[in-house]
Amino acid sequence: MKMESQKKLSEIIIDLELSSLCNLSCTFCPRSKIKRSKHFIDLNTIDSLIPIIDEKHIIWFSGMGEPFLHPNLPEIIRRIKKSGAKVYTNTNASAPRYKDTLDIAIKEGLDYVNISIYGHDNESYKTNTRKNVFDRVLDNVKFLQNLKVPYRISYVASSEVNKNELRKKLEDVFGTDKIRLPQLHHRSFSSREQSISECALAQFYLFISSDGNVFSCVNDVSGENNFGKDIYTAAGEKRKEYPFKICVYCDEPHRTIPYKEDYFQRVFDLSSRQK
Repeated sequence: MKMESQKKLSEIIIDLELSSLCNLSCTFCPRSKIKRSKHFIDLNTIDSLIPIIDEKHIIWFSGMGEPFLHPNLPEIIRRIKKSGAKVYTNTNASAPRYKDTLDIAIKEGLDYVNISIYGHDNESYKTNTRKNVFDRVLDNVKFLQNLKVPYRISYVASSEVNKNELRKKLEDVFGTDKIRLPQLHHRSFSSREQSISECALAQFYLFISSDGNVFSCVNDVSGENNFGKDIYTAAGEKRKEYPFKICVYCDEPHRTIPYKEDYFQRVFDLSSRQK
């Protein structure tokens, strides 16, 4: 008798929180709101994900911590790549042993890097992160650029800044025009109420936290909606329950981007220019 093949997740983007720990203390980061345990994702969670993904999926290391703190990051990439999925990562480019880990990660098949930048000089970095890491970040970004892996730089900008001036400063400092300036936004725990609109992030992404549970989305910082550790079943339950009550408090910018066939291309600039 022919055995039925393993069903796959319908979500294209899987936000995977490798770590809920971070080496920075950014002034605007809501990590203090996290109620779940702060630790690294277990390899057993990775192994349970692999059978339900394939080449159409993008596994994006994101969440509320720094992925490059995870001691097994290259091994996680190696296991995921066996499924055929693409692997993208966020990083603040300041973790210890960043260069060594990045070099191995790319050899294991890392496809794309999003660097979160928090300033353009020592003063702005100290103000935003409470750490003196600007020189290290600048050096690590240049190291990444020499590796020729697709990347972009993201700087979360408040509404008060002149984005054209900020973009010019960042381009001059980091030597690239691959700059994204997302708007600073209120996540789902804030007190800013608004109507629920269609949100691709909550509907079409799947967020798996560092403790192995599936939550409503990456912005569910306080863990309001926990669908459990059976990833495939939890994904189905999540789809049934959307929209979530916490969504009325969130002004995530993905709400303003209509979900169409080319949605992921437009949001993530997957065809990033390479110099």
